[in-house]
Amino acid sequence: MIDARTLHRWLACKQRFHEWIGHRIAEYGFEDPADFCCSISKTKGRPRKDYLLTLDTAKELAMVERTDIGRQTRRYFIRMERAAMQMASDHVAHGTPEAIPQDASE
Repeated sequence: MIDARTLHRWLACKQRFHEWIGHRIAEYGFEDPADFCCSISKTKGRPRKDYLLTLDTAKELAMVERTDIGRQTRRYFIRMERAAMQMASDHVAHGTPEAIPQDASE
Protein backbone atom coordinates (compact mmCIF):
# COMPACT_ATOMS: atom_id res chain seq x y z
CA MET A 1 0.00 0.00 0.00
CA ILE A 2 1.13 3.52 -0.82
CA ASP A 3 0.27 6.60 1.24
CA ALA A 4 -1.68 8.95 -1.06
CA ARG A 5 -0.28 12.09 0.61
CA THR A 6 3.25 10.91 -0.06
CA LEU A 7 2.38 10.21 -3.70
CA HIS A 8 0.73 13.64 -4.00
CA ARG A 9 3.90 15.36 -2.72
CA TRP A 10 6.19 13.22 -4.90
CA LEU A 11 4.16 14.03 -8.01
CA ALA A 12 4.47 17.76 -7.17
CA CYS A 13 0.75 18.33 -7.61
CA LYS A 14 -0.32 21.94 -7.26
CA GLN A 15 -3.89 21.10 -6.25
CA ARG A 16 -4.69 20.70 -2.53
CA PHE A 17 -4.51 17.07 -1.46
CA HIS A 18 -8.18 16.58 -0.52
CA GLU A 19 -9.32 18.11 -3.82
CA TRP A 20 -6.79 16.10 -5.83
CA ILE A 21 -7.61 12.72 -4.29
CA GLY A 22 -11.37 13.35 -4.40
CA HIS A 23 -11.27 14.28 -8.09
CA ARG A 24 -9.04 11.34 -9.02
CA ILE A 25 -11.19 8.81 -7.18
CA ALA A 26 -14.32 10.09 -8.93
CA GLU A 27 -12.70 10.57 -12.35
CA TYR A 28 -11.11 7.12 -12.53
CA GLY A 29 -13.80 5.21 -10.66
CA PHE A 30 -11.54 3.92 -7.88
CA GLU A 31 -13.42 1.91 -5.27
CA ASP A 32 -12.94 1.40 -1.55
CA PRO A 33 -11.57 -1.16 -0.56
CA ALA A 34 -10.53 -2.63 -3.92
CA ASP A 35 -8.30 0.32 -4.91
CA PHE A 36 -7.74 2.19 -1.66
CA CYS A 37 -8.74 2.34 1.98
CA CYS A 38 -9.42 5.35 4.17
CA SER A 39 -8.78 6.20 7.77
CA ILE A 40 -9.49 9.25 9.90
CA SER A 41 -6.65 10.75 11.96
CA LYS A 42 -7.18 13.08 14.85
CA THR A 43 -5.28 16.33 14.62
CA LYS A 44 -5.23 19.47 16.74
CA GLY A 45 -7.75 20.93 14.29
CA ARG A 46 -10.15 19.10 12.03
CA PRO A 47 -9.93 15.33 11.66
CA ARG A 48 -7.78 14.35 8.68
CA LYS A 49 -8.82 11.73 6.13
CA ASP A 50 -5.93 9.58 4.97
CA TYR A 51 -5.84 7.20 2.02
CA LEU A 52 -3.76 4.11 1.42
CA LEU A 53 -3.62 3.16 -2.26
CA THR A 54 -2.96 -0.21 -3.79
CA LEU A 55 0.23 -0.34 -5.82
CA ASP A 56 -1.74 -0.54 -9.09
CA THR A 57 -3.84 2.50 -8.14
CA ALA A 58 -0.73 4.48 -7.23
CA LYS A 59 0.89 3.56 -10.56
CA GLU A 60 -2.21 4.61 -12.47
CA LEU A 61 -2.38 7.94 -10.63
CA ALA A 62 1.31 8.58 -11.26
CA MET A 63 0.91 7.83 -14.96
CA VAL A 64 -2.03 10.20 -15.46
CA GLU A 65 -0.56 13.16 -13.59
CA ARG A 66 0.43 16.11 -15.76
CA THR A 67 3.67 17.00 -13.98
CA ASP A 68 7.33 16.35 -14.78
CA ILE A 69 7.29 13.36 -12.43
CA GLY A 70 4.13 12.06 -14.12
CA ARG A 71 5.84 12.28 -17.51
CA GLN A 72 8.93 10.50 -16.16
CA THR A 73 6.67 7.80 -14.72
CA ARG A 74 4.91 7.26 -18.05
CA ARG A 75 8.26 7.03 -19.85
CA TYR A 76 9.56 4.54 -17.26
CA PHE A 77 6.58 2.22 -17.75
CA ILE A 78 6.86 2.52 -21.53
CA ARG A 79 10.53 1.46 -21.29
CA MET A 80 9.61 -1.44 -19.01
CA GLU A 81 6.88 -2.56 -21.42
CA ARG A 82 9.36 -2.49 -24.33
CA ALA A 83 11.84 -4.54 -22.30
CA ALA A 84 9.14 -7.09 -21.41
CA MET A 85 8.04 -7.32 -25.05
CA GLN A 86 11.64 -7.86 -26.13
CA MET A 87 12.09 -10.61 -23.54
CA ALA A 88 8.88 -12.30 -24.72
CA SER A 89 10.04 -12.04 -28.32
CA ASP A 90 13.40 -13.55 -27.39
CA HIS A 91 11.66 -16.47 -25.64
CA VAL A 92 9.59 -17.18 -28.75
CA ALA A 93 12.67 -16.89 -31.00
CA HIS A 94 14.54 -19.37 -28.80
CA GLY A 95 11.64 -21.81 -28.58
CA THR A 96 10.74 -21.20 -24.95
CA PRO A 97 7.10 -20.03 -25.16
CA GLU A 98 6.33 -21.45 -21.71
CA ALA A 99 8.22 -18.47 -20.26
CA ILE A 100 5.64 -16.08 -21.73
CA PRO A 101 2.70 -15.25 -19.44
CA GLN A 102 -0.52 -16.72 -20.82
CA ASP A 103 -2.76 -13.90 -19.56
CA ALA A 104 -1.24 -10.69 -20.88
CA SER A 105 -4.50 -8.77 -20.62
CA GLU A 106 -3.65 -7.09 -17.29
